[in-house]
Amino acid sequence: MAETEFDALAAPPITDSIVEHLPFNQIAENALLVALFDSANAWDEFGILIKPEWFMDRSHRAIFEGMQEVANTGKEVTPNTVATRIRDRFSDHKHPAIDLLREMTYAVRVGDTRVFYRRVQNDYVRRNLIGALKAATSKAYESSSDDIDDLIEQIHRHIDRTSDERLTDDDISKSSAPALLGPVQEELDYIQENGHARRFLNTGFNRLNKLTWGGFRPGHLNVLAGRPGMGKTSFALNLCENVFRQNEGDVTVLFFTLEQRTEEIMLKMLSAISEVPFGKLKTTRLDPAEQDAVAKARNSIEEYLSHFIVMNPDGLTITAMINAVKQVKRARNRLDLVCVDYIGLMQPDEAHRWQSRTLEIAEITRGLKNLANQEGVPILALAQLNRNADSRTDQRPRLSDLRDSGSIEQDADMVMMLHREESNRNEPDYNKVKLMVTKNRHGPLGLINLDFAEQITVFTEIDDGNSDPQPD
Repeated sequence: MAETEFDALAAPPITDSIVEHLPFNQIAENALLVALFDSANAWDEFGILIKPEWFMDRSHRAIFEGMQEVANTGKEVTPNTVATRIRDRFSDHKHPAIDLLREMTYAVRVGDTRVFYRRVQNDYVRRNLIGALKAATSKAYESSSDDIDDLIEQIHRHIDRTSDERLTDDDISKSSAPALLGPVQEELDYIQENGHARRFLNTGFNRLNKLTWGGFRPGHLNVLAGRPGMGKTSFALNLCENVFRQNEGDVTVLFFTLEQRTEEIMLKMLSAISEVPFGKLKTTRLDPAEQDAVAKARNSIEEYLSHFIVMNPDGLTITAMINAVKQVKRARNRLDLVCVDYIGLMQPDEAHRWQSRTLEIAEITRGLKNLANQEGVPILALAQLNRNADSRTDQRPRLSDLRDSGSIEQDADMVMMLHREESNRNEPDYNKVKLMVTKNRHGPLGLINLDFAEQITVFTEIDDGNSDPQPD
């Protein structure tokens, strides 16, 4: 069906009084189109990078959209083929873009295509920036003083989205195969020179470090799954403490607790460090030695866990999580690990609320992976397992047992599962737990044997020689 009218895409949210003053260079837009017509190489190099909304002139935009449509059909992009497409599209043989195309038929490119490309792109980004800043100004007037942190993060997101529109020559160069090969070769050279993979975030569990080829890496989403009561939160807290003890520098860890209160999290941490049973900390029956151990544990926490940030937000969404991550990273100048306990208690953003919880979880796990990539930080996300294993002879958990969605398996770089055989609490093997690495996108699978001291919520690695052999 032919289009009956042609309107420019929605302009940035700015008042009519300043529209005429928006950054715009009609000559540069025209010259860029002429350059794209002039050479097939110019279209191949720049055409795929340009967006129709870069052109503020409506006829220029119609021409470029016509160029895209012609190119998609496999035909040669010429003023004549584009004019035919515009006539068909608008059922208008006198569309102003047609006259412009006639002029371009005889026009000669003058100047460097790259210069015109940059000018048109930069004008577009500046227009968006003006719109974003005006919207931010309006929000600043309308918001209350209590909303200032959220307001700042909204403004940052607007500006970030605006800058994301601008793909520079440097961005293209950095994305070329030779440039991408550089870090890979550096990694291979490091392994040859040192006899082991580069060290990343030391988890404090030696075998886990080996399976991950050097610890948790920036940008990776690591999932820790298990049935309720298996000790997922305790293991995550043990790992966080290890991160502070085993890694050099002023480490920062952000821990989102959605199931337990922050006080309970710190009680578990205090119990683990002092080795005083968790349940006993809530009583007044501590002997002098235990009181001394608790006092030393408090001093230890104040000394080396000052950058352990624990948050208990209500209805955590990906957007709220992004805001918190950026604020902590800005305040501490670094962020080494983010933990969330657990995925099933996170909420989708308002715009992505679905009828199906499976789709909501899929949106959340994609958001977690994107957050890890964008902020360059490893994320440890806890997840529940369903009861499918109860009906199997082999009750060891599988990836298919992840509750709510297969997207957790799909988006995670690594999936770890805590498993303990059902047995009587009085039996000696009751506290023997297996940490099963059931997915590892960047390394081998494997099994880690652990001992769980449940009263003080501490996992320790067992080196009993029974674990599957893996390369060092």
